[in-house]
Amino acid sequence: MPRYIFTAIAACAAIAGPAVCLAQVLSPLEQPVVSQGGATVTLGDVDAFMQHIPAEKRTGFVNSAERIETMLKDILRTKQLALQARQLKLDQSAEARFALKLAEDDTLAKMRLMRYNAELKAPDLSALAREEYLAHKDRYIIPADVTVQHVLVSVQGRSLEDALKLAETIRAEAAKDPSAFEDLVQKYSDDPSKGSNHGRMKDATSEKYVPEFAKAANALTQATPISSPVKTKYGYHILKLLDRKPEQQQTFEQAKDKILTTLRDQYISDQRRNFLNELSNKPLDPNPDVIGSLHERYARMAPGADDSVPPSASASGDAAPR
Repeated sequence: MPRYIFTAIAACAAIAGPAVCLAQVLSPLEQPVVSQGGATVTLGDVDAFMQHIPAEKRTGFVNSAERIETMLKDILRTKQLALQARQLKLDQSAEARFALKLAEDDTLAKMRLMRYNAELKAPDLSALAREEYLAHKDRYIIPADVTVQHVLVSVQGRSLEDALKLAETIRAEAAKDPSAFEDLVQKYSDDPSKGSNHGRMKDATSEKYVPEFAKAANALTQATPISSPVKTKYGYHILKLLDRKPEQQQTFEQAKDKILTTLRDQYISDQRRNFLNELSNKPLDPNPDVIGSLHERYARMAPGADDSVPPSASASGDAAPR
């Protein structure tokens, strides 16, 4: 902390007390959050840490007292180690100087990109959104919603043959009286969730189910509401159709917000890529001699490298001269 701050606090402390004066003299970002072992975490330190967390996830992060505590402990440990490094004068080495400069450049580069993204304004994309909708209406369909009820015959403790025989028996009973299917679920099903869901599976044709199950669910109709035994990695299933809502074509108004979000994201991504490409496409001015020495320089630093072999020998494979 600069000497003038200590002087100001000392003068103020005689009147108002040190805690009050500290809060008045320090800027908001310099306010201490927690201290330990001679190290202090300020609000500015916390702000810097939070920059590594996506903006949309920060609220959830600070909702957890455990995460906040872990964050503060991690920052404190880093600061205490850095304090020890300074006491050992490690910060005065050439290695530290260049490492700190590279870290500074990395931080500033990220801040520049954040500013660039914040300043990007997408144009009105409504006309393009309508073109996208008309050209690809098949992308904007609400899928069919199929709800089924199932009995699972597990192969745990049974042979495949025995499981299939039991599944066929259950299927025959279900075909005789489909209205009693829930009784069959409670009597036969090995699905551990049957107590809570009674074997009902919503959105049964979606990708959250194994393909064999989803395919069988999609094949059920009012005319054939009971499936044959369907084999999956869990065993054999007998399915009963409970409800089927056909797929629906979304109107442009229904799909508009989703299309606009996609187009805006794509626009920003394209602009950002073009911005970075402008930097990457500027003329290079390499130093061939230094670039050519990099392999030899760092190969000798690798774990297990023989430091007794001079660079010229390691590069050529010849024995070192005596």
